[in-house]
Amino acid sequence: MLAYPMATVDDLPEYASWGARFRAKLLDALIVVGPLFVLALVILAVVGPDDDQTTDDGAAYGALAGLAAIIAAPFYFAIMHGRPRGQTVGKRAVGIAVRRDGSLEPLGYGRAFGRAFITLVFLLIYVWILDFLWPLWDKRKQTLHDKVVGSIVVRMDD
Repeated sequence: MLAYPMATVDDLPEYASWGARFRAKLLDALIVVGPLFVLALVILAVVGPDDDQTTDDGAAYGALAGLAAIIAAPFYFAIMHGRPRGQTVGKRAVGIAVRRDGSLEPLGYGRAFGRAFITLVFLLIYVWILDFLWPLWDKRKQTLHDKVVGSIVVRMDD
């Protein structure tokens, strides 16, 4: 019979808290959505309201900015999480990173794109609130999209 050494508490990763994940998400949202919001305001200021039009230009530009954010956000998260550091700007600021569950190796681009895609799907089918809150009661503080792709978010010591 093979004997495997018992894992000690020191061997287990320190999972990122929900609060740290939330702070990182806010910072990243400012990075992704902020420039698009400013661009929409600039376009609206340049085009200006037109009394002859029957459509609301502001709503149209807002919808375009929202669509651009929905398209840009998954690419931002996938590229940043797929890199060896596994961190977005927000995650780096709060000292957390995405890793493969079990090995703690970097996620890699394929799994990172899968993680971003499933997050987008959860947003589009209105499961995002459950996904967002799941780490509050999960013992490993994983979201549902973490569970689907086999990732965890951990505290970093650097």
